[in-house]
Amino acid sequence: MKTTILSLRHSAQQEERRRIAQELHDTLLQGFTGIALKLDALTTTLPHELSKTKRQLLQALEEMDHYLGETRRSIWNLRSSPLQSTQDLSKSLLAASERVLSGRAIALSFSVQGASRKIGHLLEHQLLRICEEALANVVKHAHATRVEVVLDFASHEVQLQIRDNGCGFEPKSWGASRSGHFGLLGIEERVATLCGVLSVDSAPGRGTRLLMTFPTECPGKPPGPNKPGQGEGSSHPVSLSCLVSRY
Repeated sequence: MKTTILSLRHSAQQEERRRIAQELHDTLLQGFTGIALKLDALTTTLPHELSKTKRQLLQALEEMDHYLGETRRSIWNLRSSPLQSTQDLSKSLLAASERVLSGRAIALSFSVQGASRKIGHLLEHQLLRICEEALANVVKHAHATRVEVVLDFASHEVQLQIRDNGCGFEPKSWGASRSGHFGLLGIEERVATLCGVLSVDSAPGRGTRLLMTFPTECPGKPPGPNKPGQGEGSSHPVSLSCLVSRY
């Protein structure tokens, strides 16, 4: 009886979360996105003598970009079911991946390496959110037909790899401005809170790979960014000055 009541309460809470998320999406997010698009179009029509005004409008658009990104992230969190302590992480990641890619012409390959184990509720919860956000970026920006998700359990760390065969992009130089790149910036922020390291490996025409490595016991302080040249191949650990469409 108690289990049934708790289950009904959980279902009611999730339904309310979805309702609020839908209202936010259909009103505030859609409305402000429309305004931003109109302002963006307006900036292209301004004559040269209004260059100062154009710069001010672009700065305002950058700020709006930030808040739109935060709103999207909040809506995504409301729509996503929280990971219960009794759930298996790999099953939850697979279910989340299938949900994000549902209705899309994108084939999913999902695999688990190493012996699955509990790694703490906070880390599991953030891994689920990171996976959802990364796959949402693939859907919106990559034009991919295949995506691979790999969860790897090592003795003292856990890795999450997400690779797609999409259009890719050219990561900018280390330390360049990250304004307008809030999808990947959100992932970076989550990784940093878990003392993790994020590597972005991409190039135009050859897809993108995100590799996130987390210690299973956080030492208490997120590591500083790696410098250029560290990491394998053309990866750019925690360098997220990447091409993400504005809207």
